[in-house]
Amino acid sequence: MLAASLAGCSGYSVATSPSAPAHDAFQRAPMSSGQVCVFRPASIGAALTTPVRDNGVVVGATQGPSYFCYLAGPGTHGLSVEVSDARPLRLWVDAGHRYFVEHQINVGEDRLVPVHEARARELLQSCDYATVVGAPKGQPLPPTVPLVAGLLVAP
Repeated sequence: MLAASLAGCSGYSVATSPSAPAHDAFQRAPMSSGQVCVFRPASIGAALTTPVRDNGVVVGATQGPSYFCYLAGPGTHGLSVEVSDARPLRLWVDAGHRYFVEHQINVGEDRLVPVHEARARELLQSCDYATVVGAPKGQPLPPTVPLVAGLLVAP
C-alpha cells in the first residue's frame, strides 16, 4: 500500500511504501559510486517532511519513520537536513561502499549520525521507503535514485 504525505513546512512531499524500494539499502554498491541510505526512525514530528541535501542537492526526504537511498560519487559529501537543527554531516565516500546515516530527532537537538550496517538493519524494521513526489514551485523532483558527485577534497 502506498501512502502520500503532506508537504509540511518544506514544500516537499513524499510517498512511503513498505514494499520493495526503488533501491535496496543492502544491495552491493556500484563499483563507480558509493551508496548512502538515510534512516529516520523517530515518530516525533511524524507529519513533518524533512528534505535531505547532499552537497546542496536534494537527494530525498523522510516523513515519520522512513528512509531512502541514493548514489554518491567518490569524495567528500556534506549532508544536511532542512527544517531541522541537525548539524551538517561530512562524509567521505569511496566507490563500491555502502554508508548508512540515522537522522535522530530529539526534543531540543537533532543529529545526523553515521551507523553500522547492523544498526541500519534494525532501523529498516520500523521504516518504510520514501520517494519524493512533490517539490516546491520551480524546484525539480530528485530522480528516483539520485547520483551526487563527490567533492575531491580530503576529509
